[in-house]
Amino acid sequence: MVHVELNLPPIPNYIKDDINKFLDEYLLTWSPTPNDGYREVYGEDEINIVKRKVLVGWENKDLTNFVNSVCPQIKEISLFLLINDSDMPGFMPPHTDFNRELAVNYILETGGDSVETCFFEQVYDPPIIVKEGFIMPRYFNEKNLTKKSSVIFKKDTWVSFDSQNPHCVNNISGKRILISMTMDYNLEGLIKAMPNLIKNEHTSF
Repeated sequence: MVHVELNLPPIPNYIKDDINKFLDEYLLTWSPTPNDGYREVYGEDEINIVKRKVLVGWENKDLTNFVNSVCPQIKEISLFLLINDSDMPGFMPPHTDFNRELAVNYILETGGDSVETCFFEQVYDPPIIVKEGFIMPRYFNEKNLTKKSSVIFKKDTWVSFDSQNPHCVNNISGKRILISMTMDYNLEGLIKAMPNLIKNEHTSF
């Protein structure tokens, strides 16, 4: 199993409008740190790693109340931004998430029409890198991974996947915004414990 779509209602427009207003104000003063995004070189290939920001501890009370009403098992609500403001195609390299086994994401903005999320077999552990005093995300070199599947997640879709398997996001051409959450399950446990929550299951190819 690679990922599932969840059978949950879309977030109301008034809540999304409030989130977008907050982000417009936040981005006016955001000064990215090294682990918010940078360019890296793998061999002879320069890649454009988009700016990223996870707003942990951020809270929108209307959003929290809505999420609790539709699925009280969801917790740790945060905002996740991926922003490409360059002329190069942008992407978030293969990585595993910190401090969670299950990702539950709601796609507020896709970041472009052809943005795809790819999932890989994990065959090695990348080193921990400290850059300018910041611990960098555990990025994998895609050349050393075997891709299991890829998918284009649509706007206003609830999705969930095993965040401890390497995954990446390709072809970001603008601003990708997720509401990022988790539950106290792994993916297999979620499917078994809450089958009515599962809208579609997607396997590798």
